[in-house]
Amino acid sequence: MQKMLIKLNDEKIIKAGLDPIGFKAYVDGVFEKTGGHIIKEVLTDGSLYFVGNPLYENYLCYFGIAYSKFKYNKDFLKVADKWLWISDENNNGDENVMNVLERIKIGK
Repeated sequence: MQKMLIKLNDEKIIKAGLDPIGFKAYVDGVFEKTGGHIIKEVLTDGSLYFVGNPLYENYLCYFGIAYSKFKYNKDFLKVADKWLWISDENNNGDENVMNVLERIKIGK
């Protein structure tokens, strides 16, 4: 099972001169184009939690597309407080969590 958790910072969005509603719609739009392969939840702290739909075996490619889009979007990198890619290959609760923001910073 693949999952992605994204926490955007409204203050940073506004400070960057972006529209919070429009920017969140951009993030949602990346996943909405999957045709139901990705399920979205909004957590109590406002984080966006995207989970692969187990009814579709090929949902993983959509996480790769999202990763590519967000990694090269400078505005996204400025306003995201948290971006985790969570993988549980065997669906046994043994999750591997990658802090994507930290990984990108190390790679620079």
